[in-house]
Amino acid sequence: MTHSTSILEEYTAYIRFLLGAIWDNLP
Repeated sequence: MTHSTSILEEYTAYIRFLLGAIWDNLP
């Protein structure tokens, strides 16, 4: 379970990074 949890944390961190980049590029 800990392994899947770490993957989930990495996934959410990646999504946050993408959302942040997109948000910064909004007009």
